[in-house]
Amino acid sequence: MHIITVEFIANTDDEQRVAEAHRPVFEAFMAHDACLGVQLLRSKSRKEPTRFLVQTCWRSREEAIAISSQPEVMAAHDRIYEVQTRDQRMSVWGPVIQQGLFAGEDVRDRLQKPTPSHE
Repeated sequence: MHIITVEFIANTDDEQRVAEAHRPVFEAFMAHDACLGVQLLRSKSRKEPTRFLVQTCWRSREEAIAISSQPEVMAAHDRIYEVQTRDQRMSVWGPVIQQGLFAGEDVRDRLQKPTPSHE
């Protein structure tokens, strides 16, 4: 599993607006079996009410890059800039070796499916 984490400062403290701006890209990612899950988290800090974290989980780094580069996914992704400022930090984590650590049954099933290149 490959996890991509993006921490950003929004230009609004309206969590619904931030979630709505991210919905099209999350749907575009989740339309592919290679994307195992997405989540949007908001900071609980009263000092930073506009700090958010987005995590996407993928079967592999290569699939994450390939899907993220598709024109329809890039077009959906452009909507997030309606709510984001330039204050953004990205961390690309390596593969998770112990997949059972936090993977639920549905995620574990998707992890075990062969990728198209391995069929």
